[in-house]
Amino acid sequence: ERELWKIEDDFLPLLALCKEVLSDKPLFFLVNGYASGYSAIAYGNNLHEMLPLDSGTFEIGELTITESKSERLLPCGIFARWKTS
Repeated sequence: ERELWKIEDDFLPLLALCKEVLSDKPLFFLVNGYASGYSAIAYGNNLHEMLPLDSGTFEIGELTITESKSERLLPCGIFARWKTS
């Protein structure tokens, strides 16, 4: 049977599974996303809620590539990252 993974249903359970295998002293945690309609802020909020790490820094943003002819930035995804200070 084919299963369909939906970010709106499966992202938080995925983060919970990641939390289970995360070391006691992690150095970083990074999640990238390519689903339209889901913002970097939402990724960051979910990451912060599921992995309440006391120290370190959170960063969220947009993944881009540079267009070769005009050097414009083209959006191609989002990310949320936590890393130790």
